[in-house]
Amino acid sequence: MTNIIAQFWKGEIKLWKTYWLLGIIPLVWILPIEIYFTDDDFKIKGISLIIEMAFEVFWFVSVWRAANKYLGKIYWYYASKLSAIISIIFTIFDIFKFSGLL
Repeated sequence: MTNIIAQFWKGEIKLWKTYWLLGIIPLVWILPIEIYFTDDDFKIKGISLIIEMAFEVFWFVSVWRAANKYLGKIYWYYASKLSAIISIIFTIFDIFKFSGLL
């Protein structure tokens, strides 16, 4: 298991696998938490946000590095990097929203 995590982190897994597998897996646990728990459940939402941020950074780095090694059509290179940047921006927005700064 550690080996596959290291391979993702180094960008050694194909771009499409990195993008979609690591992009879909967190939805399995993030969406139910977002839907079920209200903003009053501060501890649960806070812990979920911390885990989400850590995974988001892992996903971002993995996608970025996989895109750097991608040899296919150039628009997938740019689209994956743009998507990763937008995802990080939304995560930062969630942090500010959760902390009450927005």
